[in-house]
Amino acid sequence: MRWFIALVGIFWITLGIFALVATKRTTLALNNLIKNTRRQTLGLAGLIVGVLLLISASSTTEAWFVRALGILACLKGATTVLMSQQKLKAMMDWWVAGPEIVHKGWGAFMLVLGVVMFYII
Repeated sequence: MRWFIALVGIFWITLGIFALVATKRTTLALNNLIKNTRRQTLGLAGLIVGVLLLISASSTTEAWFVRALGILACLKGATTVLMSQQKLKAMMDWWVAGPEIVHKGWGAFMLVLGVVMFYII
């Protein structure tokens, strides 16, 4: 399952680069994606990614790290399913209204996390 870890790493690196280079555009695109997708679908996607991370953890050099990310993804997925649509909208509105430096910091974090995923394969 190393291919899944590599795929997640590529996704996070790409997302991090876009968030650093085109901050406002990336934030608005992610906001639109989340607002136009049913929250059950978002939650199910989070749960699936979390379970796949948990399964893939044993094929990495730092299994504890990937397991922790898998548990967080599962919790995020479950929370998204249980959260009301109004709460999700309020959370996304809060995120979009945040300062650009916060979004750039998030992009840098995603970039580093993606590189770490490649490093531990």
